Amino acid sequence: MRCLIVTLGGDAPGINSTVRAATRIAIRRNMEVFGAKQGWVGLLNDQFWKLKESDVGSIINKGGSILGSTDVKIPEQDDKAHAKIAESLKKFDLVIATGGLGSFTVLNRVYDKSRMNTTTTMFVPASVEGEFLNPDHGSMSDHDPIHAESIGADTAGNRAITAIDNLRDQAFHSRTVFIVECVGTKSNFQPLQIGTSCGAQRIYLPIHPRLSEEDKEEIQELYGTAFDPNYVDINEMVHWIEDTFEKSKRKYLLVILPSGVPMMSIRQQHGDTDETAYEKMITTTKPLELTVLRVAEALDIHFTGRANPIQVRHVLLDDLQRGGAPSIKDRMLGTVYGEAAVEEYFSVLNNPGFDTDHRGNLNLLAIDGVGQMSWNCFPREKVGHLFKGKYARSGGLKPLPYFRQARGLVSGYRPFATL
Repeated sequence: MRCLIVTLGGDAPGINSTVRAATRIAIRRNMEVFGAKQGWVGLLNDQFWKLKESDVGSIINKGGSILGSTDVKIPEQDDKAHAKIAESLKKFDLVIATGGLGSFTVLNRVYDKSRMNTTTTMFVPASVEGEFLNPDHGSMSDHDPIHAESIGADTAGNRAITAIDNLRDQAFHSRTVFIVECVGTKSNFQPLQIGTSCGAQRIYLPIHPRLSEEDKEEIQELYGTAFDPNYVDINEMVHWIEDTFEKSKRKYLLVILPSGVPMMSIRQQHGDTDETAYEKMITTTKPLELTVLRVAEALDIHFTGRANPIQVRHVLLDDLQRGGAPSIKDRMLGTVYGEAAVEEYFSVLNNPGFDTDHRGNLNLLAIDGVGQMSWNCFPREKVGHLFKGKYARSGGLKPLPYFRQARGLVSGYRPFATL
């Protein structure tokens, strides 16, 4: 039997742990193991190399992927590319693929458009965004069992915290507003974790998963009725900054904005933000418009030239969060996912009842935290609602508890009146 390991999309710290564990376990299961070079590029150009156990030694502490990865966009209408990927995958019995929601979407199209015979793909969530989390997980209303920790998210959060802590030293010398742009296009996980952990005075969120009207009203009771966590209104932000520096005598303000989210100064410029627009956003072949820099520029222009000036600094963390040595959590998570990918495949082979659902299909592996040494395996038909139609969700966390918690983390907290 032949096994292929491919790391798709952008890098996430901890992927090498998955490559290491999967290679070793598959070889000991008497499989031939191959790696695809540079992710999608390897699949499109038949670039594979055979892996030995010695090839994956001493890589658990390394960031990135030893196989290489390329965030190539595969348009939905590109039938030729989908057919080529299918042709490459069908050379193997088991495919272990790591990536985010976009990579899963492309593989789902491949399985839709081609007969894959018995080629079984085990998909491992590896994304600094954490978009496979279920916002309702653990609640009484949780009817969706799909909840998966993503490799790399923990390391990405720690990278951001370290960088933000380093900003504080220079901030005490002058009144400064730090607009920190972090990952968070498809999930609110990182903005909420980073913002509360650093005591940010403002945390903005992507539009998915959607806030309920009740939650939004309570957030506005906490931070002022003019504050909308899903939109940036420059006029409102100007008043907030002036009011805060005048009344609280603070030396700096920290604002967390997720990167890639289309946040504009005038709400009407957002256009369509319904489920169809969201589906286009996460499957787009075009780069997302970066508007955070424009927000920072507008504020800097406004405050320049005053007798007691306010400095505005735009800090882009996005790429810094994707590299470096993985944390303990991501090393453990990657290792367990690597084991799960191989062992779940052999469970499928040994249980004929699974054949119609899992064998010859694309399957999402899901682990709920590193303390859980067990996993779930969902065929792609049960995962489609994550990125299609009116039930689309980007994953993440319930935001209201984090906004409540932020009151205790932000020094000098007080609700702001309507502006």
